[in-house]
Amino acid sequence: QGPASSHLPAFCTANAHGPMPNKHAFSMDGEDKFHIYRDDACADLSALTGKTVAILGYGNQGRAQALNLRDSGVTVIVGNRDDDYKKAALADGFPTHSIADAAAEADIMFILTTDESQAGIWVEQVLPGVKAGNILVWASGYNVAYGLIDLPTGVDVIMVAPRMMGSIVRDLYLAGKGAMAEVGVHQDASGGAMATALAL
Repeated sequence: QGPASSHLPAFCTANAHGPMPNKHAFSMDGEDKFHIYRDDACADLSALTGKTVAILGYGNQGRAQALNLRDSGVTVIVGNRDDDYKKAALADGFPTHSIADAAAEADIMFILTTDESQAGIWVEQVLPGVKAGNILVWASGYNVAYGLIDLPTGVDVIMVAPRMMGSIVRDLYLAGKGAMAEVGVHQDASGGAMATALAL
């Protein structure tokens, strides 16, 4: 697992292979293996204590992630352009800002705009607010994987990608169940990036 494994209980980092029924999350680790994380103890919310999470884009995944995190006691703000999604975030009671202002205020930026819009939004609105120690999160790794986003050093870069529509992620949360998600670490400046990914 690498350096992040020291931040997780030992049973959370054991190798596991085979079918994945009733599992909550898995992460690629090398070319031919993955880890399965399925115990609540693997998702320690203390990794988010004292941090502000900005949901950048209040669409399909954004609304579900924002509501679930807030209902779990996490401080959440929303960044969105002035459209119906911003109105929805305000109606749901979130402090709502421009993307640039939310990014500048956040410790953790959950970048949930569309893949095709992200490269432009990144340069113009997100990157100016990025500071050393920030955590950058994507639910789709396309722009990071293909080098369309020039990432700074000194930040964690992770993926938390539920394998279902945001509305189902929310419904499962309300039913007290987990949603299967792929998680991964692209850049681990803090040494605790995987613990953060699992907490999210």
